[in-house]
Amino acid sequence: MMRPEATASCYTDPTYLPNMICTYEDSVLDAADENGNLSYTDACKLFAEHGESFDAVYEDNHGVSWVALDERNAEALLAWLGY
Repeated sequence: MMRPEATASCYTDPTYLPNMICTYEDSVLDAADENGNLSYTDACKLFAEHGESFDAVYEDNHGVSWVALDERNAEALLAWLGY
């Protein structure tokens, strides 16, 4: 089954259910672009769902992990949150 558009995922669109099984991690990774990075909006949403502010985490940890935070790499952000 082909996806209706490249940006649809069960993370960004809760009505999009390609196979009825979508883990939280998979849905976040599915929302990433072709380079594996989330949009700023999706990164903020991800952190908000975990009681954090992406901007606050970025400001507090920019010197520690600036690449993952600057690029908003989905795998790195999930790892940062303990997945």
